[in-house]
Amino acid sequence: MAAAGVAQETHHTSDHPIGWRRYLYSTNHKDIGTMYLVFALLAGIIGGALSIGMRMEVPASAPAPNFLDAGPTNSDR
Repeated sequence: MAAAGVAQETHHTSDHPIGWRRYLYSTNHKDIGTMYLVFALLAGIIGGALSIGMRMEVPASAPAPNFLDAGPTNSDR
């Protein structure tokens, strides 16, 4: 019973990253699926916003200034 007097240390160090590093360095299939879903949503939002910007440019292609006017170009001369 000599071992009963020895206190066990319960300090556990984890080599698993926390926070954003958990997702960046992950090999867990659930974390990878979450990253895939977030990327797909962000890409859809950015692509949708760019698509709306281009569609707003089409009706404005009359001689009036365009929505995304870059200023005079060589073709304007």
